[in-house]
Amino acid sequence: MKKLAITLILIAVCGCQKQTSQQTDNSMQRMADAIHKVLEIDRTVYTTLVVNRLTIQDKVIKASEHWQEDKALLLPAQMFRQSAETANEQAPGFSYALISPWAINKKNMPRTDAEVKGMETLKSNSSQPFYIDEEL
Repeated sequence: MKKLAITLILIAVCGCQKQTSQQTDNSMQRMADAIHKVLEIDRTVYTTLVVNRLTIQDKVIKASEHWQEDKALLLPAQMFRQSAETANEQAPGFSYALISPWAINKKNMPRTDAEVKGMETLKSNSSQPFYIDEEL
């Protein structure tokens, strides 16, 4: 069984005046795609240029799940989660998460019906984005 790590992005769009429902849907999907790409690139850059370089190549520090106690680097998934929490604190109502049905940290499990449906859909076809409207 292939395990997936999937980013779900929830976006609230306000003030979409004089747009058809289809235009709004397309606009929201483009926004979600753009935000997803930025998050994906940030995680890749942190993994490659920080964690891999400092732990594997240069061997100057380790990365640890217990990074605070160990005085180590955050693991990429932890960095992602910390960024998401900070974003939500600074912009309430905006949230994103790295979730998986096989998450080690239970906080990263799908929680809403939309997240569960998204996971099921993406398990069967991970090559296509999954979009759904969800009232929060």
